[in-house]
Amino acid sequence: MTPTTLLICLIGLTLFGFFFGRKKSFAVAHQAGGLRAIHSRPVYYGMLTALWCGIPALFIYALWLAFEPNIIIGQVIHQLPESYRNLPPAELNLLVNDIKNQVAGNIVVGKIGPEITAAVDHYRHLRTVSHAALAVVVLTVGMLGILAVWRKINPTLRARNKVERVTQWVLVACSSIAILVTIGIVLSVLFEAIR
Repeated sequence: MTPTTLLICLIGLTLFGFFFGRKKSFAVAHQAGGLRAIHSRPVYYGMLTALWCGIPALFIYALWLAFEPNIIIGQVIHQLPESYRNLPPAELNLLVNDIKNQVAGNIVVGKIGPEITAAVDHYRHLRTVSHAALAVVVLTVGMLGILAVWRKINPTLRARNKVERVTQWVLVACSSIAILVTIGIVLSVLFEAIR
C-alpha cells in the first residue's frame, strides 16, 4: 500500500470513528433518558473518537515517512560490497543517488553493474516491506484509538472539554510553527544582508 493510499484509508477510518462514536453517544443518551442526560452533544463524542483515531496515527505516519529513507539507504549501503562501502563520501553519495534514480525510474548517468542492480532490488524490497508495516501499524493505532474512546463513552464523559483542549493545543502548535518560520525567514534575510 502506498503512503498516499494509506493516508486516504486513515482519513476514511477517522470518519468512520466520528460516526461510530457519535452513534454510541446516541445509544448511551437513549439509555440514560435522552440527550439532556449526557454531558456533551453527540457530535463532540464523535469528534473525540475521530481525534483519538487520527492524531496518533498521523503522528506515527509522519515520523515513519521522515525516517524511512535514511534507514533504507543505510540498509542498502550495508549490503553493498566492501569496495563500494569504502568509497569517499562524495562518490558514495553519487552512488546512492544513482540507486535512488534507478528506483524512481529516472535515467542513470553511470554504468549499472550487477551489484547496483541488486542494491536497487533490495531498496525496492525494503520499501515495500516498510510501507506494508507502516499500513499495519497506522491502521492498528487508529482502530485502537477508536476502541479506547468507544469504551469510555458514558453520560459523564466530558467530550466537549477534551475536544476543545485538543483543538487549543493544535492551534498553539500551528501558531508556534508560524512564529518560528517567520523568525527563520527574518534571520536568513538578515544574515544574507550582513554577509
